[in-house]
Amino acid sequence: MASTYTAVLLIDTTPASLEHRLRLRLVALRLLNYLGCRLGAGRVRWSSRCFDSRGPHGRPARLCRFRELGARSFEELEEELEMRGDREPLRTTRTRAPPPVSLTHTALKETLLDYQWDRPDITSPAKPSLLRSRGIRRGPSDEPLQTPGHTAPKSRNAIFLLSPCPHSQAELRRFLVGDEAEPSEAGPIGQELRDRLFPRSLQDLINSRNVALYWADTSDQNKVKHFKFGHV
Repeated sequence: MASTYTAVLLIDTTPASLEHRLRLRLVALRLLNYLGCRLGAGRVRWSSRCFDSRGPHGRPARLCRFRELGARSFEELEEELEMRGDREPLRTTRTRAPPPVSLTHTALKETLLDYQWDRPDITSPAKPSLLRSRGIRRGPSDEPLQTPGHTAPKSRNAIFLLSPCPHSQAELRRFLVGDEAEPSEAGPIGQELRDRLFPRSLQDLINSRNVALYWADTSDQNKVKHFKFGHV
């Protein structure tokens, strides 16, 4: 039996604008559709977690349930994103939220720790829920597509970080320090980013669980004309 491909969509819901929520849905559904077409719908199990890289709801919920590709699981994802968008931000003046890099690092680390990446696949190799609902038998359409110039992912596990990427030195400094960052601040930003977002301990977790990490830039379309996935 072909091995399954396990993917977690780690979704940054900041900013919580309607346009951004629609963009997140589009990126997530396109990604899941790509995995199903490339690897075969019956071979993909996936999960999603939302976090807020700038606000009081920074910690993701500890729900670690993998699902099959199917209409119902897509609806659950859309409902979660809708609920996150409707949530009122907590207003407090006592403490300042950690910078986005810290909350993003925490979300990545907890995702690596909370899921059983090496768990044997106990789901039925028969039809996934989407195919069952349509009465379609498994066949060649469920096999990985072999399009020239495209290859299936090599790693069996992956985290897809759906979050806006910094697009300038000022944005990168705010990502590292927070909104209080001074534009004139200088320093080895690249090294600081690596040390704080991907320290050695996180790299060891990624390697031990055989996880490939991808960052999908969900910035405003004025900055990004096409969604691109970058392997971290």
